[in-house]
Amino acid sequence: VCGYDLLRRRARNKTQLGWPMVVSGILLVLLATARFTVDTANVFVAFIGHDPRGERITYLNDVRNPLFLSKHILLIVVLFVGDSFVVSLDDFKFPQTN
Repeated sequence: VCGYDLLRRRARNKTQLGWPMVVSGILLVLLATARFTVDTANVFVAFIGHDPRGERITYLNDVRNPLFLSKHILLIVVLFVGDSFVVSLDDFKFPQTN
């Protein structure tokens, strides 16, 4: 929906899309989907593979768990992409009005 709206505005106003916004948006959607998938897999493994409640909590709090690590790595990448987008906007000089 957002992509369609951006393309429609571009056609109507004859303006160009900012490539940092498009790339950042696509990356953030892909990374959010990946993080949701890893979170869901982590919960399923915890509740299906570990029977007593104590084992589940121990599994979910284990920082050496590959799913735990990948979840947090994805979070750091999402933060990096979002911050990079904000910094790239700061470099863009808006036209001054008098």
